[in-house]
Amino acid sequence: MSFDATRFQAILDAARNRTVGDGVDTMVVAAHLSQMRLFMLRQGIEFFARQDSFNQRREFLRRVVDFNELSSRFESIIDSFLIDGKGLLYFRPARDLYRIHYFSQDQYRTYYDEDGFLEEVQIIYSFKVRPPRGFGSALDASQMGGMGERFFAGASNGELRWIRLRVFADRIEQAVSTERPQFGEELVAGRAGETRVNRLGCVPAT
Repeated sequence: MSFDATRFQAILDAARNRTVGDGVDTMVVAAHLSQMRLFMLRQGIEFFARQDSFNQRREFLRRVVDFNELSSRFESIIDSFLIDGKGLLYFRPARDLYRIHYFSQDQYRTYYDEDGFLEEVQIIYSFKVRPPRGFGSALDASQMGGMGERFFAGASNGELRWIRLRVFADRIEQAVSTERPQFGEELVAGRAGETRVNRLGCVPAT
């Protein structure tokens, strides 16, 4: 029996989107994912440090988990990881904690040096533009100053923007564009970009 890559991808997409699909095999995959999800979540998930003499690290981890509301995201993260076989957790400092973002395999690429250490992570994701309200709707981006970077004057509700992050141990490069960028390409004209210092001293991803 030959392998049908197109059909296999359709089954994975149906499982990812939790749709019925058009075949028994799709239902089998969905049932398997549901069973694996139940096994992983039934007893609960706990995060702890290997060394924590005074339980301070455990308390810090609990605060990070609560801050990110991870309990409400476990099911989608588990499904995505089981379907793709891999995924990326990206950590961003937020106040005295960390904001945790999960990306599926089509949203990131990892690059390693000759010694096998993580050297760079590239992340591409989209977000919907929020149109300006009130008096801002009558202004263009140049008149809005700093707000133009946040609201994109003249954009319609639901319009997409794309962000590409290049994360290194010493810096983080960010570019915003109206079209989806490609992994590995350099920053081109017409895309807003900025570089920030990465004060963590490492690539905050796993």
